[in-house]
Amino acid sequence: MMKIQADAITSIDNEGIKYISNTGKEEELRFEQCNENYKKQQLGREGMKQDDMYAIGKSKCVGVRDITAKPPYIGLYSEPRCKIEFESEEEFSIYRNKIHDFGWTTLDLS
Repeated sequence: MMKIQADAITSIDNEGIKYISNTGKEEELRFEQCNENYKKQQLGREGMKQDDMYAIGKSKCVGVRDITAKPPYIGLYSEPRCKIEFESEEEFSIYRNKIHDFGWTTLDLS
């Protein structure tokens, strides 16, 4: 799993998150791709009911979040998977709210 410190993020918008990688290159995590990866993972589970499949198809989920973790993080269903770590709960909340304001969701693990 790839880890990104929040201070490496250069921008966030409805398309995704841009950040500076360890190599100094600007990279992008695209929410649409994260959402597709989430749906593939969920639809691959055994015993899926028709209602569950419908709900997953409508989902805008792009990752998971845990404000109680040390450090707090948002994990995205990118390829490879990505964990964005935050210095504080306040910083975490800013990014969580931005993602949700753009119409995407994350699953709460806390």
